[in-house]
Amino acid sequence: MLDKVVKTRSGDQALRRTFIVDSALAAREARTRAARDRDHGCQVLSVDQAAARLAGGFLQPIPRAHLQDAIQQALADTDIGPLNPVRELPGMTRATTVTLQRAWDADLDLANGDARQRALAALDAAACARLRPSMRRPRDLADAARARLAHAPAVLGPVTVHRVPDLPPIWQPFLTALAEFVTVDWIPGSRPAPDWIPGTAIRLAEPEPATPARTAVSCANARHEAIEALRWARELIAAGHARPQDIAIAAASPADWDVHFQAMSRDANIPLHFAHGRPVVSCGEGQVCAALAEVLLNGLTQDRVRRLVPLLHSQCGRLQDLPSAWTRVLPRDAPLTSARLWRTYLARVTEWPDGYDFSVELIDLVERLELGPEHAGEVGEALLSGVSRTIWRQALAEGPADALDVTLQGLRLPDEVDPAGAIIWGPASTVAGAPRPYTRLIGVTSRAWPRRHGEDPLLPDHVVRQEDLDPVPVPERDERDFRALVTGASTSVVLSHSRRDAEGRQLGPSPLWPDDVPVTYLERARVAEHVMSEADRLLARPDEFRQTALARSTRACWRDWHVDEVTAHDGLIRANHPIVAEALARPQSTGAIQRMLRDPLGYVWRDILRWEEPAADEEPLVLDALSFGSLVHAVFQDATRALEAGPGIANANAEQIAGAARTAVERIAPDWTEKYPVPPALIWRRHLRQAEAAVPAAFAAEFGDGGPGALPDQRSLTEIPFGQTGWRDDEGSGDTPPWDVHASVQIPDTQVTINGRIDRLDLSGDADAAAVVDYKTGKLPKGRIEVRGGKEVQRCLYGFAVTALLGGTPVDARLVYPFADKALTLDDPAATLRTLADYIDLGRQQLLQGLALPGDGTEDKYNDLRFALPGDAKDRYFRDKRGLFRARLGELVDAWSLP
Repeated sequence: MLDKVVKTRSGDQALRRTFIVDSALAAREARTRAARDRDHGCQVLSVDQAAARLAGGFLQPIPRAHLQDAIQQALADTDIGPLNPVRELPGMTRATTVTLQRAWDADLDLANGDARQRALAALDAAACARLRPSMRRPRDLADAARARLAHAPAVLGPVTVHRVPDLPPIWQPFLTALAEFVTVDWIPGSRPAPDWIPGTAIRLAEPEPATPARTAVSCANARHEAIEALRWARELIAAGHARPQDIAIAAASPADWDVHFQAMSRDANIPLHFAHGRPVVSCGEGQVCAALAEVLLNGLTQDRVRRLVPLLHSQCGRLQDLPSAWTRVLPRDAPLTSARLWRTYLARVTEWPDGYDFSVELIDLVERLELGPEHAGEVGEALLSGVSRTIWRQALAEGPADALDVTLQGLRLPDEVDPAGAIIWGPASTVAGAPRPYTRLIGVTSRAWPRRHGEDPLLPDHVVRQEDLDPVPVPERDERDFRALVTGASTSVVLSHSRRDAEGRQLGPSPLWPDDVPVTYLERARVAEHVMSEADRLLARPDEFRQTALARSTRACWRDWHVDEVTAHDGLIRANHPIVAEALARPQSTGAIQRMLRDPLGYVWRDILRWEEPAADEEPLVLDALSFGSLVHAVFQDATRALEAGPGIANANAEQIAGAARTAVERIAPDWTEKYPVPPALIWRRHLRQAEAAVPAAFAAEFGDGGPGALPDQRSLTEIPFGQTGWRDDEGSGDTPPWDVHASVQIPDTQVTINGRIDRLDLSGDADAAAVVDYKTGKLPKGRIEVRGGKEVQRCLYGFAVTALLGGTPVDARLVYPFADKALTLDDPAATLRTLADYIDLGRQQLLQGLALPGDGTEDKYNDLRFALPGDAKDRYFRDKRGLFRARLGELVDAWSLP
């Protein structure tokens, strides 16, 4: 910073003055104070910046980011002797940067040390050779500045070291020599003065006396501490005792509270300046990097690309020509876990939004993303720009690409909130250099304050004494900062500690906690006189909260769940509700019929409100039961068609069946991986072998000894639709249905129509007999199986549909369990249908009457929508209300006991 010499109103030239501070926050505070006081000619610098200014020649200290980049490059091609085995370990770049900065500040002669020190000296030289010529190490700057001390009166003027706890050893001789040429005042503030100052020409000011009022509180946990801190701050502001710029909140290590303060400051609408910077993932540029890292580390999926593309578009300008409706061309349930799948699906698109074919841009993007973390640097340079690219480079310099997700969480950006008009939140070491009248210290526990001291990872104590490398250990610095903050606030200080940590472990107060200050124990659910936000205000005013629509609805729901009567929150709806009537007038699938009988509430949720479980687009560890069943059905369909083109499934021998099954798996597997998420290769091959083995097992159970057998001159069709309004065979299945697919199929004596697709339809040669086959990949239930309490309605209804569509042809309804080697037939399909129809009509009537209540199927542990039920549904809700539900559902309950 090149300051101009400004003339005062009297015409005299103002003297240049230099303020030396130890942090960016203290520098901003000093500059703000100078501006308010019209202190022309005041320059605020750190001690290394002051030395660089005096040294001249546009010299500058080495910024940490530049040093880290240089070390990262030097590590790749520099022989570092005993440190070679750890050069590629995660965090080596960061650890080396910290160690070299400590060694520079301590003025250690690494070149004349042991092998490890000489290795670091070689790395030091290699890294500095990669820096700009203007960037110099502290020793070089100190020597150059001391050679130009005669120019100090003109360049620096009188120097004031303001609230700096101490200087590293490398700078102490420089400041001592500087005091011989200009006036150097050391103002310690509330901190103790360093013991090397006496005997020098430096003028030491007396400590500033302060006797702030001290109070102490105990909070439940870290989040509670953050809440109480913002309540305290708002109380000071609302009462007129303080402005935001008069308040500071500090912790020894603020990471545990950052997420709480970040969220709560927005809710409270209180300006809060993070002195140590805000996490990069909390800003838009950091979110781009986080989304990109997620794809590179965890692999391609459609959801991840959907999240990344808008961020790239808005933050970095990539893919700017993509229309807003670009996702419409993608099938929502497709996994898209590879660039090959993206190319396949995009090649099938015929209609592009806005008429613009953007497949080239998307394919280029996914091909880059598929490169993985080993190409993270290349991908980041290609896709990111501006601040996002800087963050990405810094993350790769801080750690390996495989740890990008962890590294990004630890990076920070300078806070844009001006501290001159905001509350300060940050580490105690920073806040102590710029104290405020009202200060609150949080996290003052035995685990956090003071922090523990550790050895340097590259220069441990047996190599270099830690007191030489770090003259003031971390615990001593924390204690010094604590004393400075407690005595530095001019008005009041509040001490706060948590009783429990995030894992629930009990915490005790810090050894620094004063014994003469009484502690107030604050309850987490206490009603505070002053609140931090709207939500906190409603919590403190329960009478007012009870009047809100949210509270009334919540209270009514909670009460209805616990009363001994059936209520609207249990599933009572308006009788003859038009949406329910419209849904019941549509053709019903067999799954909807099953829910109508066993889970009326689930029927409303799934078939009327269209609630459904989100489809996973990531590779599962194993196929779930539903996906595996679909795979087995697909193999049966392909194998059956192949056999029907030859001898037919009833006449094929074991070798032909096994061959057809094997060919079906080979044909289906590639197409399946394109359409659906599949598990890892080893498990996927096992699933395919199971599906292949199911085909001969099922046919042997059906056509072998003890099975129902084949029809005369049987021919078999697969996946035959019926009752499908507007159906078109877009996939070209090849099996021509033996009826009008659009014809309506109504269950006798009901107003319910049905539709569906029959797994397999067998017809005799003269069409006088038929059989419908439903494959079941689960376990064989015990006992006689007809409708199983409404769980097995499909074969009965499909059998009726075939009879009706073929003009009265008798139909054999079969259940085939390939993994149990069983093929079961329905003894009396007509009688079963009559019984089932009565219950179906009853279920329909009860839904129209508004009885959408939980049934036996609602309690099923495989019910995907159990999350919408009360949290204690299994242990209390169903136990207390099951009898009430059954009483209201009446005769429908009997259907759950059908064999």
